[in-house]
Amino acid sequence: QGDREETLELDIRRRARPAESEVPTTTLSLPPAPAQTLHLTVDRREITQAMDDLPRLLSQARVEPSYAADKKLNGWKIDALAPQSFYEKLGLQIGDVLQRVNDVEIRDPGMMLSLLQQVKHEHTISLNVLRNQQHTTLRYDIR
Repeated sequence: QGDREETLELDIRRRARPAESEVPTTTLSLPPAPAQTLHLTVDRREITQAMDDLPRLLSQARVEPSYAADKKLNGWKIDALAPQSFYEKLGLQIGDVLQRVNDVEIRDPGMMLSLLQQVKHEHTISLNVLRNQQHTTLRYDIR
């Protein structure tokens, strides 16, 4: 910010990355029909608590852009998760590629942060992820 630069060290466990030759690639384009839908219930108090401490929430996961074979942005790959993090409680896993939140495509990190803040007041939330090269929808009822 301005002339100031800050480095934030994160204490997260990381699953070993496969060799480049073992990394699966996808040639599917958005939006294919989800192959699987998982329904979960989340306590609104947990969401409120997580959203009220955004710096902590953002430090619980590391994501990187994921590109399809045609070099177009395919979503945001979860590269690392803190143990017992809010994201783990939601059922997200290392390697998942988050593509949409409530049917809105995530094009940049700022949009992801904006969507996180908007879902705080929703009654249902859906996340479209690519998991093990299979499209999956995680649908949450907020109670």
